[in-house]
Amino acid sequence: MSNAELYIVMGCFMVILIGTIGYFAQHDMRVRGDAERIIKEAGTKAGASLRTENVTYRKPRRVGFLFFVLFLVLFLASIYDINFNLDSLNRYGHPITLFGAIIGILISMVPLVIAVNQWLYSVSISDDGIVISAFRTRRVLFEEIREIRIGAVKAASFCQILLKTGKHLTVGSELGGFLDFVKRMSEKVSKSKDSP
Repeated sequence: MSNAELYIVMGCFMVILIGTIGYFAQHDMRVRGDAERIIKEAGTKAGASLRTENVTYRKPRRVGFLFFVLFLVLFLASIYDINFNLDSLNRYGHPITLFGAIIGILISMVPLVIAVNQWLYSVSISDDGIVISAFRTRRVLFEEIREIRIGAVKAASFCQILLKTGKHLTVGSELGGFLDFVKRMSEKVSKSKDSP
């Protein structure tokens, strides 16, 4: 495979990646509006559709897969540069050191960590509280929650859970079933506020 073919493949990959990011941004804007509407309606319908079963929400596997593919591309590009370009770069006075190779490989590990986080992340809602887990687990009772809001940073929305202690937790809108999650959370928090 020549360098031109490699650049064409990498360019196509980048176009696909940028298009996917654009799609997720548009989807997120629609979800944000729906989630805000659900939170406003939750106070009026607090006991009407309250469900009691435990539910677990996870992030879609495809997002983790995209980050894993990005890891593979960066990692293999680092290995390719080390294996096939070492002699030619040394001939032209641009030596690749072991330190540079280690930096390239470490940079490629960042998407791998993000992919593993995407695959492990889960939010479980039970009758008495929620459990948010990925690399570590956090449990919060509904009585500890003061308010639920929908926030946004650039094109990404999130559900912000404000605790009575002043701290907050965030759950991103890329969570599978995000609108159902917001609805259940709003209903459970409204019920816990109404009960003595």
